[in-house]
Amino acid sequence: MSAGPYSDDTVWITDNQSMILHALDDVIVAFHKISGDTHILNFLSVAVIKTVAAGGETFSSATPKILSEIQMTADDCPEQLIVDTFLQLDEVGLIAPKRVVT
Repeated sequence: MSAGPYSDDTVWITDNQSMILHALDDVIVAFHKISGDTHILNFLSVAVIKTVAAGGETFSSATPKILSEIQMTADDCPEQLIVDTFLQLDEVGLIAPKRVVT
């Protein structure tokens, strides 16, 4: 479950070693090794995971990279849809906000 609230400064991370992604027609099946859950992902969800896996990203730093990955513009894929995808992936445990210990 999402633990928000999140800000524009929240850095997102994922452990791509903890999941197996497999293409199946026009969707990607993701098996999360830690939870044992299997998820059906669309191309936007996969782009978010790939972008976050490449290095910690905020919503705003990830957006242009994700748009480039899916070859769309902000008119085709609004930023709020990308933010919503981040939050949905957080809810199912495929990405998470980086916890900073102070």
